[in-house]
Amino acid sequence: MEIPRAPEKKPPISPASQVSTLTLGLPDYSISGRQDVSQLAYRALAQEAAETEQSAQREAEKVQIGLTNNGGSLAVRITNDSLRTVTDIQLTDVTPEEVGPWRSWKPNPNVGRSLSTTSWSLLHPGTDVTVALWLLDENGAHVPRLPSQAAVKIHFRDSDGQWWAAVTGRTATRIDPPASTA
Repeated sequence: MEIPRAPEKKPPISPASQVSTLTLGLPDYSISGRQDVSQLAYRALAQEAAETEQSAQREAEKVQIGLTNNGGSLAVRITNDSLRTVTDIQLTDVTPEEVGPWRSWKPNPNVGRSLSTTSWSLLHPGTDVTVALWLLDENGAHVPRLPSQAAVKIHFRDSDGQWWAAVTGRTATRIDPPASTA
């Protein structure tokens, strides 16, 4: 004869044990019993930082450099097509992209001050500046014949204070602040 057993007592169910995972409705963001809330915060901050960096990159790439040959001078036009003001713009280098007599450059001394400036304190959205440059030979003499292409490099600071380098035909890159402003 078998002795009847008393029903097995189970511990009461708490609300916390009923939920193994809490989902916040965000992709790949879940908190389980083993994950820490700080991991979620870290992921959110990392995603926000990545989005901010991508936005800054897109805006920096909207600072454009255009070139035209103009009567023995190379006219460099810098245009700010971004939505934000950029500051501390500096033309830092001009390099012809073909073989020729050109070794260095300088602003054209025969034009007014506005066309011979190679640095500007600020450039508002939708505006541009132009500088006329002479390309020089190894003796420092002006060479009126101009190359068909040149790489022009500028440095500038975005509205968040980050420094960028832009070169004609290339993607803008973040740089360390120039030594004179660090």
